[in-house]
Amino acid sequence: MNLNGDVVGKHRRNREKEIAEARQQESEAEIELWDRFVTLFKNSVESKKETWLKELLGEKDNMPGMFEILAGSINIMQDRITRSRMAGDPADLMLSPRLAHIGLLEFDQADEVIAEGRASVERMHSALEYAIQTG
Repeated sequence: MNLNGDVVGKHRRNREKEIAEARQQESEAEIELWDRFVTLFKNSVESKKETWLKELLGEKDNMPGMFEILAGSINIMQDRITRSRMAGDPADLMLSPRLAHIGLLEFDQADEVIAEGRASVERMHSALEYAIQTG
């Protein structure tokens, strides 16, 4: 009979077991920490949702919201790019539909935009004919 058969490596097995238990406790602590973080974040967002929406959409004191400012910035940038390109390679004829009252993402206004495009062509009909004939 060998009473020392499993004595060798006993310390290592105990240490591996301790490490495994510590990792399990760390995992549980991390999960608990993330759960608390998510709950706090959700509660914070819920409590400030109305304020943030007003700031983003501009419903506060008749001031423009962040989205309106962003859309305006994009419009200015597009206008500057167009002017720059037109200066380098001017068009023979410029059609300018009147669309200032249509917002950047107002896709539901497509019928009105298309109608204004047609109206723009009709306003410039004689100039278009001349450009085509002299082309």
